[in-house]
Amino acid sequence: MGRFHCSSHNLEYNSVCPACRDEQAEADRSEILESLSTQTDEMKRQLAYLSYKQGNPGDYKCPECLYVTLKREARRCPVCHSAITKEYWEEIARKAREDAEQRAKQEKVAKEAAEEEKRRKEERLLQEKKQAEKIAWEAAEAKKEAKEAVQLFLGIVFFLGFAALCLVKIISWFN
Repeated sequence: MGRFHCSSHNLEYNSVCPACRDEQAEADRSEILESLSTQTDEMKRQLAYLSYKQGNPGDYKCPECLYVTLKREARRCPVCHSAITKEYWEEIARKAREDAEQRAKQEKVAKEAAEEEKRRKEERLLQEKKQAEKIAWEAAEAKKEAKEAVQLFLGIVFFLGFAALCLVKIISWFN
């Protein structure tokens, strides 16, 4: 059986470096402890929620004992046995309607704001497009004017060259 050398720990070993094996075992233990800690925290949260729900099994707060023990339209609290009036449930229904109306208003405002933002974005894009078209048109016009100026310049140079040539010929005839 051959001997091996661990360059990390500068050790000779037969099959597995003992220091590497210990490091791996420590890493595995740390990972297991972290996992257990996470699971323990989750279990604590679940137990706290279950404890709360056991003490407060209803959906609505009792106006007398203030525990959340009432189901909708209940006439008596199962904990303190106090009578629940119809006015209490009417108040709960009124608050629920107000909350629903408030949420609807907020949703409407948010929707209108989103539509306004979309409209502004489209308007901005349209203005940018018009600006780009204007710049492109101005560039084309400038190019056209430059081309016409070059043609005019070349025409003048050609005319002056031709006139100079004619003048030289006329002068050479008289000499």
